[in-house]
Amino acid sequence: MFPVQFASAIIAIFTAIVGYYVTTVVEEIRSGTAIIYDARRVNDTVNGSTEVVAVLDVKNVSRSATVKNLYIGIKCLENKPACFQGAGPAAIKQEVLFAPIAGKVTYKMVTPVVAEIRVSLVPGAKVSMRYFANPNNTSDMIFIYYPDSVAGDVSQSEPTLVQAIKTALNPPASPSRTPVFLEQGGITALLVEYYFVVMAWAMSAAILLLGATTVFWAIHSLGAGRKKPTETEDVQKISVDLVLRTSDPSL
Repeated sequence: MFPVQFASAIIAIFTAIVGYYVTTVVEEIRSGTAIIYDARRVNDTVNGSTEVVAVLDVKNVSRSATVKNLYIGIKCLENKPACFQGAGPAAIKQEVLFAPIAGKVTYKMVTPVVAEIRVSLVPGAKVSMRYFANPNNTSDMIFIYYPDSVAGDVSQSEPTLVQAIKTALNPPASPSRTPVFLEQGGITALLVEYYFVVMAWAMSAAILLLGATTVFWAIHSLGAGRKKPTETEDVQKISVDLVLRTSDPSL
């Protein structure tokens, strides 16, 4: 028989290990720069006609990191035929800034092949860009990230003595941390964006599971304690009774 306390202990240990692992990974992601993105194609109905629209959603789910001039974009997996209808501002259908925490789009560029933006996002800010897509191109929409590069001094003049001393004394600048990009709808994105909600539901489920397991093993233990004598025990009692009867001289 498996003791009730062992079952409860195993479930508690398993829940603690999983919870610790999830918490560690999620907090590591949220402590840096975490961006959730979604690149997709949808059908919009306007005045009875259907338009194919390419959508790019980005949201900063970092705990405290602000993203400045994040250079991203979307394009079709196949470039032929053209991915977008037209180029420039005419190809942009809508730019949505979500209140109360709104992002800022600092640069927009659209060609028949790719749509690019630069966006600044404080923690919790979200931006959605919608473009007129080519209905003849049915390939998947893919997300693009362009790593930022720090522009140096392009002057051809020789550095002066003062400039050389300043360069030698100043500590080297630490490179910017690359954002962690998470696709919308994935389990990791769900945990990072709704961490406290998911953990609350997980703890509730663990408590219910622990209670159900305890009740099950308690009922099982009570049923096992009331079991009837086995056939072996009955045979032994009959054998002893026969021996006593044959030893009586009056029989």
